[in-house]
Amino acid sequence: MKITSLPSITFEQSWQGVEWAAKQTFRKGEIERQFNYIKKPDEKICRSLDEMHNAFYPNEAHKTLKTTTEELSKWDLSPATLQIDSYLPWVLHRALYSLIASKRLSTTEYRATISHILKREWLLSWHWRAVLPSLRDWDERARATKLIIQISHVRKWEMLLCYTVQLKDLATHAKPSEIPLRNKDLIRAPLFGISHRLKGWDTYRLFYQPDIKKYVEREYEKSPSKNLGYVLGRHDCYYIVEKLRLTDSRYQWNLRTFMEAEPERVLIDRKILGTKAYYHRSIDLIDIPSFTKGHKGIPQLLSSDHYCEAILEMTEVLNDPTAKSVLVIAPPGSGKENLAKSAFYCRDQRKPSGEFIATTLAGLNAVESARLLFAIHDDDRRRPRASEIRDLTNYVPHPKDGLVLKALGGALFIDEIDKTDKGIRGLLLRVLESGEITVPDSSQILKIPSDKIPLYIFAGSMNRQSMFQEGPPDFWTRISHVIEIAHPLGIDDLDKSRSVIKDYLWMFWCMHVQDFMNRKGVTRQANAKQIVKPLNDFYLSLYKFLIDQVTVDFATDILADEVSGRGKPLISIRTLRSIVARSLFKFVDILLYSKCQDDPVEVFKESSKDEFSKKQPDLWFKKLRAIIEYESKRTSSEPTELSKAQSMELSVVNTFTTAIRLGAALAQ
Repeated sequence: MKITSLPSITFEQSWQGVEWAAKQTFRKGEIERQFNYIKKPDEKICRSLDEMHNAFYPNEAHKTLKTTTEELSKWDLSPATLQIDSYLPWVLHRALYSLIASKRLSTTEYRATISHILKREWLLSWHWRAVLPSLRDWDERARATKLIIQISHVRKWEMLLCYTVQLKDLATHAKPSEIPLRNKDLIRAPLFGISHRLKGWDTYRLFYQPDIKKYVEREYEKSPSKNLGYVLGRHDCYYIVEKLRLTDSRYQWNLRTFMEAEPERVLIDRKILGTKAYYHRSIDLIDIPSFTKGHKGIPQLLSSDHYCEAILEMTEVLNDPTAKSVLVIAPPGSGKENLAKSAFYCRDQRKPSGEFIATTLAGLNAVESARLLFAIHDDDRRRPRASEIRDLTNYVPHPKDGLVLKALGGALFIDEIDKTDKGIRGLLLRVLESGEITVPDSSQILKIPSDKIPLYIFAGSMNRQSMFQEGPPDFWTRISHVIEIAHPLGIDDLDKSRSVIKDYLWMFWCMHVQDFMNRKGVTRQANAKQIVKPLNDFYLSLYKFLIDQVTVDFATDILADEVSGRGKPLISIRTLRSIVARSLFKFVDILLYSKCQDDPVEVFKESSKDEFSKKQPDLWFKKLRAIIEYESKRTSSEPTELSKAQSMELSVVNTFTTAIRLGAALAQ
């Protein structure tokens, strides 16, 4: 991607007495180009937005075309008096265009009205308000880097990410989303909240960019009956800051814009398969970079509204400088530790941070727990003895030290805090209250320096009322933030629940396939040793087959049916991961290593060997993909009379299905 090839916009931001407001400034001829993009409402875009609004914003008033047109007939339609904010953009756009046919608006008046809407000033939504104060630490003169403002949209939610990337990364990747997480440096903690994108014309017109329109056309052709709310319901907007300057009391931004309408379509493996092999990830997966050097970042799956609500609360903690401790209350298997890691690795840290340390004290008595948390290793002659340590300002933790010491400057996550010995909660109360720790088996008290106090994250599964009755009562009052999380899969609507489960399964399948290939030592064709090149090519073809959209959809549909449904127990996220790992192994095992010559897969191989003789492995796996796709689409209404070849192919698919189900059964 070349930055210079991306569309460029300039907008001004100024204080309007009650809030910051912005408007785009247009160069000569630019407003004409903008108008030509959206001259006529695109019905497929409008239908997608209708569906998205109805599916994800059920509590908002949605005016129909008929009602809007009738109400417009009562107004003075001059641009200056038109009540633009009373209507959703595409609804108003349709209505205004329909008035041309009734001759209530001339083409010239219509053009003037749309141009007025594009040039008007609007109050900034919350994410843009957060951007400006985030730039204090960004050096615009650092020419080797560019600042990127990313707004990731997920159904009715959106997340603001603000980070810098190297120019060489922008130059060598086709789009910003393909830059590895480790190469993105956050300059502020993420912000998460309800999306405003359906209300503003600034976003609405982005949907009319030629590449986005082509994407919408393709999605309609591919599957007209699909959930149209998702066609534009998940997308990322990128704004590359080229220049920020102050003129009088106005900020003026020069931005390069890029919209990723299909963020789930990403490179399989840049190092191994290059830049042409893509796969589809879970729909609502967002990659969040990290403040901590060397940490690869934190992918978050936001398919469940329960989890989104938890992220909303957690990002408030991330941005609160007074947050010293957090209590996460959630059912078992709901992803508490993953959320806790987000609290740490995405927290704005001005200095090099310590480690994220996770433990549970459930089942340990008070003495064992105290040693685990506060002990100082005293057997290393190269270090001062515990009794000689006076303060922890320059203290370097030993690998055998207590976990509080190992977490200095970092974070300490303690699970099952509600099941921990109450005496230990008493010791932790002292730590929270005064920042002092008592070294076990001694009377020594050490003060934790203010710049090294860990972020304490406690987690428990009891309900809030019962938990707070556990002693000592003062412990719970010393925790600065409390977050309650419903189980991400605890959704009453069975269809929605299955959809969320399938997203998790999809994510884990793709992760396990990539891990499987790394363990096999697969490398790119040019790097493979001559003697293993044919085998390496075979595994490259297998890699693409296992992570292909058809294969993943087939496997995760089967698994979703196995684990979801009325009357089935609520499953943990960790168990879903185990199920996928085992099912992938069984699937590969039956595909490559069938132990019986009468197995349908082996029979099919025998019957196909002449057809694929001396051909590349890619063709064989494309054949398997084709029969899986055909059998997945075939309905019971079709004739049951099958040819011998069709019967054999059906048997192969049934064998794959059985293997995947067996994997799920073995893991539960």
